[in-house]
Amino acid sequence: MPSILSDEDKDTVKRVVPKQSNKIQAVAVARLYVAYPNQSKWTYTGLQGAIVLANDLVGNTFWLKMVDISPASRGVIWDQEIFDSWSYNQDRTFFHTFELEDCLAGLSFVDEREAKQFKKKMDEREKNASRATRATPFGGGSQPVQKHGLLGGLFHRHSSTSSHASPSVQPHHPHAASVPSLNGSHLPSEFAMLDAFDPIKSSSLTS
Repeated sequence: MPSILSDEDKDTVKRVVPKQSNKIQAVAVARLYVAYPNQSKWTYTGLQGAIVLANDLVGNTFWLKMVDISPASRGVIWDQEIFDSWSYNQDRTFFHTFELEDCLAGLSFVDEREAKQFKKKMDEREKNASRATRATPFGGGSQPVQKHGLLGGLFHRHSSTSSHASPSVQPHHPHAASVPSLNGSHLPSEFAMLDAFDPIKSSSLTS
């Protein structure tokens, strides 16, 4: 089944995450949620685009990068380095969760087949990595692994911190909810299906 990304979207991703310094392992269309500031509920960050799993060939690390594929074409609007203790979970076929420094985060995918493929590539990332990356310990040996805090990762991508605090809660399965457009405006066609999957109104992390 072909990707829901258009050829123009794919060209945007390739331009923003160039192959000279990155090996793209997976791409899918998704929205980013966080369990913040209320750790018992998912909050939509306002960020949506092409989520990219990339092997950084310069730093020999792995990154999640969200690329803006809207007409604004803002480049990478969020990124997160994958660290040694990374835990990436498939709570539902279309909703995957992982830890940021300050909270849990979740990706709500437009297409379930893309979500399944993204999870498969995430699980196999080391096997598919470049030879140099496979030979490099996490964080380049003695160097600390770069991790973005919530504000650093979401709103100021060039800010970073070397400390990691695991969130105190773990998510249950988010429930599908049919909700209108979050801001009342017209959503790009890639996200038309996503409204039916948004966990924003009915999902809870607590029983």
